[in-house]
Amino acid sequence: MQFSGAAIGGLLVRVTLPESLLVAGDNAGDAATFRVQGLLTGESVLRTFVWEILCTALVVFVYFATAVDRHNLVYSRNFFPLAVGLAVAAGELACGPFVGISMNPARAVAAAVAYWDVTQLWIYVAAGVMGGILGSLLHLRLFLGDSLAPMLSSGSVFEGVRMERRELQDSNFIMYVVIDEVRRDSQEPRLFNWGGRVVYPEMSSSTCAVRGVLSLDGRLLSWTESGGHFDEAVSHGCMPDTGHIAGIQSHSNGLPLANFRLSLLGRRAASRIIASLGPQAPTVVPDEVGFYGDVEEPNVPPPPPNTTRAHHSLV
Repeated sequence: MQFSGAAIGGLLVRVTLPESLLVAGDNAGDAATFRVQGLLTGESVLRTFVWEILCTALVVFVYFATAVDRHNLVYSRNFFPLAVGLAVAAGELACGPFVGISMNPARAVAAAVAYWDVTQLWIYVAAGVMGGILGSLLHLRLFLGDSLAPMLSSGSVFEGVRMERRELQDSNFIMYVVIDEVRRDSQEPRLFNWGGRVVYPEMSSSTCAVRGVLSLDGRLLSWTESGGHFDEAVSHGCMPDTGHIAGIQSHSNGLPLANFRLSLLGRRAASRIIASLGPQAPTVVPDEVGFYGDVEEPNVPPPPPNTTRAHHSLV
């Protein structure tokens, strides 16, 4: 698809623009006004090679940081086309007039085919591949950190809305999930067992202990409550990113109770919530997944409507 689009664009430029604007003059200082790619007069191969690597690395780095990083918030990932487009525009404006920057081997090959000139093609293909590797490694080493780290961390608190589906129709309740401990499963390294507390402050400050399981990619998140208003209730959901949880709470017999959607609190707000709960309730976090390993990926409902009560403590 990229090759076809670049080839069509190169052919359109060649057909619609006068030859005088596309081909450099005979004098040493002359250069074409429009260039699809290629070295301008006086530019060295080494200089072009270096700039192509740097600009391609920038584009790939921005793409990994906005679209690929699983720790990035989902709302930020929605803007990755704009971010990548701005990175490409910056590279073209900065280096295009000097070295005919490409930043994409597919685009370079298509432009060379459209103009049937492969003399300098190797520069843009080789430098583009090297720049892509450099950009991905920079993001991996500088920002991604441990690729096998869980999406939940001890001491974090999630706040959100619990929407009743059966007993209390159309009623929303504030809900907190406190993560006290996260431990990698001893048999399956891509699963994590975690323990914590669930708090319903509008239900006589009902607090119950929970233990659950989380997959590495966050697509499976479940927990069982012990005590409180919803004793033995089971929640199934997922984490689209490290800052949000969405899912369904059900009775132990499988009948749905409520939908919920939670957001990660800031450090100050989380510390305030944990301090208000008092001493941590004892929570047993198993070393093995046990029956949780057979839980299928849930069908998570759409997010509930916004409510003004749900995020009163966000900082």
